[in-house]
Amino acid sequence: MDIFGIILGGGNGVRLGGVDKARLRLSGNTLLQHVTARLESQCNSIVAVGIDPQRIGVNLPAISDVFQPPIGPLGGIYTGALWAKSQTKDIAKSWILTAPVDGPLFPKDFFSRASAIDSGHGPIIGRFGANLYPVCGLWPLAHALKIADLHKQQSGNAIRPVLSALDAQELDFEPFYQQNPFINANKIGDLLQLAARIDG
Repeated sequence: MDIFGIILGGGNGVRLGGVDKARLRLSGNTLLQHVTARLESQCNSIVAVGIDPQRIGVNLPAISDVFQPPIGPLGGIYTGALWAKSQTKDIAKSWILTAPVDGPLFPKDFFSRASAIDSGHGPIIGRFGANLYPVCGLWPLAHALKIADLHKQQSGNAIRPVLSALDAQELDFEPFYQQNPFINANKIGDLLQLAARIDG
């Protein structure tokens, strides 16, 4: 079984002044370094989509979104799936674990908890209480490779219709964590909260 980690670029960081989120630092490390560390123990290999790790001093392979112009998270996940396909000998026994670069507290036990669920081989998507995090998920590679065709069948770039078409299930982490592990660095207040939790 192969498990591939896919780190998705965090958009334009408009609410943070247009910064490159991957380069933002918390407790001495960049967000990219934090997320990489969260995935390393769960994955055989990791790739960054829409990010330049070398510019940040992180030794990861990097690929550009195959959709131009980009279509958001769906494009990044599909791009990562194509890369994973090129790396594995058995698509049917391969998974991709997706995480956003601005989620430095991504659960280190995501794979172990998600893989314990009998999902009928659909994606398992992270939830914390009332909040769903569609880009945080464990996808059977064969399902992720269907994204492009499913995207053509819908009028927009929303990820939830694709998840529905693939019979995705949700995994609530609230019973396992006192605080939300999926919090994103979208605003200055988020960065302060994340820094306090990482330092604490």
